[in-house]
Amino acid sequence: MDHQPLSNSSIEFSEIQLLRQQIVDQIDGRITDVLKSLPREYFEQLRETERLEHFKALVALKVCDVDQEIMLRQQDGSRVTIISTQNYPGQLARMMHELPDEFPLVGAKIFTSANEDFIVDVFDYKIEDSRSIEEADKDGNDRDEIVAEVMELTGATRLEVCQFIERFHYDHEILSSAEEIASQYIALRETEHVNDIKVLYRLRSASVPGGKQMAKITISAASSTTREIVQRAASYLGDCGYDIRRALCENIVVGDTVEVALLTFHVVFQEAGRTFLSTEGRQAPPNDRSDWVCREMEMFLRIDGEVIEPDSNSGVSIIEEFGGLEQAEVFCGLAKLTQHKLNFKSDLELPHERITRALLKQKSLISALLDYFMSRFCPQRGSSGELTSSVDSIAETLESINDSTDRAIVGSFVELVSEIQRCNFSVKRRRALAFRMPGSVFENLNRGETPFAVFYVFGSGFDGVHVRFRDVARGGMRLVPTRNQEHYLYNSLRVFEEAWRLASAQQLKNKDIAEGGAKAVVVVKPGVDHQKAGRDFVDGLLDLVTELKLTNAVDQPAVEDEYLYLGPDENVSDALIEWVVERSRVRHYAFPSTIMSSKPLSGINHKKYGVTSEGVLVFLRYALIESGVDPDRDAFTIKLTGGPDGDVGGNAIRILIRDYADKVAIVGISDGTGSAVDPQGLNHEALLTLVEQGLGISRFPHDLLSANGYVSGLEGESEIARRNNMHNEVTADVFLPAGGRPSTMNATNWRDFLNSTGEPSSAIIVEGANLFITDEARDYLGQSGVAIVKDSSANKCGVICSSLEIIAAMLLSEKEFLSIKSIYVEEVLQLLRQLAETEALGLFNERLRQPEVDLPRISVMISRQMIRLADIINDGFEGWLPEEHASANEFVLAYLPHSLVSFLGDSTIERIPPNYRRHLVAAILSSRIVYREGCQGLASMHDSDLEQLIRSQLYYEKQVREMINQLEQSQLPNKEEMIRILDFAGARGQRDLRMPKIAGKAKP
Repeated sequence: MDHQPLSNSSIEFSEIQLLRQQIVDQIDGRITDVLKSLPREYFEQLRETERLEHFKALVALKVCDVDQEIMLRQQDGSRVTIISTQNYPGQLARMMHELPDEFPLVGAKIFTSANEDFIVDVFDYKIEDSRSIEEADKDGNDRDEIVAEVMELTGATRLEVCQFIERFHYDHEILSSAEEIASQYIALRETEHVNDIKVLYRLRSASVPGGKQMAKITISAASSTTREIVQRAASYLGDCGYDIRRALCENIVVGDTVEVALLTFHVVFQEAGRTFLSTEGRQAPPNDRSDWVCREMEMFLRIDGEVIEPDSNSGVSIIEEFGGLEQAEVFCGLAKLTQHKLNFKSDLELPHERITRALLKQKSLISALLDYFMSRFCPQRGSSGELTSSVDSIAETLESINDSTDRAIVGSFVELVSEIQRCNFSVKRRRALAFRMPGSVFENLNRGETPFAVFYVFGSGFDGVHVRFRDVARGGMRLVPTRNQEHYLYNSLRVFEEAWRLASAQQLKNKDIAEGGAKAVVVVKPGVDHQKAGRDFVDGLLDLVTELKLTNAVDQPAVEDEYLYLGPDENVSDALIEWVVERSRVRHYAFPSTIMSSKPLSGINHKKYGVTSEGVLVFLRYALIESGVDPDRDAFTIKLTGGPDGDVGGNAIRILIRDYADKVAIVGISDGTGSAVDPQGLNHEALLTLVEQGLGISRFPHDLLSANGYVSGLEGESEIARRNNMHNEVTADVFLPAGGRPSTMNATNWRDFLNSTGEPSSAIIVEGANLFITDEARDYLGQSGVAIVKDSSANKCGVICSSLEIIAAMLLSEKEFLSIKSIYVEEVLQLLRQLAETEALGLFNERLRQPEVDLPRISVMISRQMIRLADIINDGFEGWLPEEHASANEFVLAYLPHSLVSFLGDSTIERIPPNYRRHLVAAILSSRIVYREGCQGLASMHDSDLEQLIRSQLYYEKQVREMINQLEQSQLPNKEEMIRILDFAGARGQRDLRMPKIAGKAKP
């Protein structure tokens, strides 16, 4: 039989048909496998059209049998899906680093196939004006059933549950089971008001092939970016051996301002394969391991990134270096503190990397020191707080270090582990690591006075220092956001220096009040919410003052209560002020309303009432008068840094126009938005409009300028330079720095303030802003003929107002204070002007006595003499006679606003805490003596002679008050002038005339 050969086309057609059938069969099988292995939640949470796109990608990967990832991205960037045939612990953490970052991540859905051979991870981004693409798969009946079940599981009302669900990002769709929603609700309830992180862990009873266990982990993280918290959580789970099977992340907003990331992870693990990052977690008995997962994961999510991230060179993290999460955190905190201590004491600028590198070279010694340190603050670790390494062996190790800088670094670290008095290491759910140490740790006599105490807080994304110069001390909290890593490193390197300088200036400024000087500065890493950093910083401070037994070192004596008196400084919002007060109340702080001044409702808002500027303008008035200009009759010009939207600048503009509308010409203003200059004077009405609307100077109307005027923004280098140089180049009678960064005028640029002939562009500078001018620049400018009223005098009224606000908060309930607030504020403003006038007179009178001394030095002399007298009074106060205490109480009653004393009546004195009353008496008495006596004579007196003068003053002042009372009841003409003269000079006049005192009334 003949066989006809098949044509090539017949063979090709047959093979194509066979291949097509094989591919179809394979695709059908793959589709079936994919559909069967995807979890139920996948079909509930994603719409059909999107699932089809996923199936195409999955089938392509399966048919090609390759281990590969495919990224699908929606056109507007609102959703990114990663599909992978790989699945391993830590995979999600790796993906998070590779995801697009041009938009903020607000949600995630993580799915793993039943047989663990592929994953589908969906990530959602917040795009402006975009709407959710989700379609709810649960009908109304299902929703009602879920709401009812959540109510039963949580004890919440129907309204609370429905409101919770409606906060979700995806058009209020229910994407979770009732059990998951209940866990999310409970976690959120514990975090939304305190802006913290909460982790819930539940071991599931469902069996998993291979002897694995299944658990559900729910996380609520307030004020954290969704990307950051998902990435951090995924890193932890991967490091500890958990395989993420399914996850859901939602971003919700609480109170229209606070964003909260809610995450649910379904994980599997083998008990033998999972681990803990902390030594205590690894040592925990099996029954406690669930609790330790929560504690450790919360710590991991809160902790600063440098503790957990691998070194860029070695690839080894600090956790790996020292074998535990808690050791790593303590090391990083102490290393930062070592940097601040050594740089300040030795006048160095060592970067943090240099400190860390030197310490890691001596890892054996540092490990022993870390164990010793932790045992001092955690006795249950099984140590008595004694250092295992001998003093001799530590000394030998230090001597063996050849590099002198390395030796100094390690030596400073060795000192710190014993010098720190309190640490919140053992406080559960702490938000940061906080230390308290005596100020002597930072003693540098070449710099100036040694602080009384220093608090340092090392937290996630920030580095914070609180320096105080007395046991009762007041000063603002300044938040310093940074633009980039370089900017952060620059400011972090100088954070203690800035806090110390500001607290030193505050110490001089606070001479009139009970509280000594203090300041807190918190430098915040780029991209970190600075309000959250402020909350975590304050919570760390509260740990140290509300948990004394838990935070005090085992080798330290018991400590007495310690109080914080903070205030708002740069970048502190009203919401943060209110949070601090409420958080203090929750933490059972003794006087929660006193911890923060300038409270929006129950306080005296500095910007609203212009309290600082009221005092600044009093000093400006007397400086003009001393120069021969009467501002009530003579025209004068002024320029300012700090614009109409600022506190001091805006209120200075308002008060200048209020008091000297026909005489003042404001010829130049610069601020954070730009500058405006007009030699004829900027239009008053336009300026007041900017003040009222809270707008910067760049918004000044161009059409209201004279021919030689200009308004400039910050849109180019020339405009930035114009803004930066305005205060130097514009000529005016007075320059008022009412805003700007510290050291703007310094030893290298002070000559820019002089014109080509060497004449200053302003003959008078009144420092409304703190530290705007350095000491060296003041000296040079003074030698060039500039009269400078120093910041510690000029802007002191802000802190006096804060003190008076806190006194009221200490003695009254919020309701009681609000009932007298309007009249109390008016009395405070009157007292502020009076105190500013008293110092202005004292300042210029002292200049007449010592014409060779410039005004800034006289200002410092006045402050130091008042502080010296106050310290003498504090030291001897307990030894005063009863009648002397009674006389001192009369000083207090006369000092406090009348409305407060009238409201409290006879209980006023007894309501004041004894320690605070002692400091208050010291401040009142020392100020009356110094302003009336002058500095020159007091400076030459011995402390014992000053103590005699102080106690005799009590009697003579009492006599003066009796004479004043008689005058007030008389009908004599000009009695007001007589009373003023008698009040100012009566006590000294009696003493100079050797007028007798009643026997026994005082014992010099």
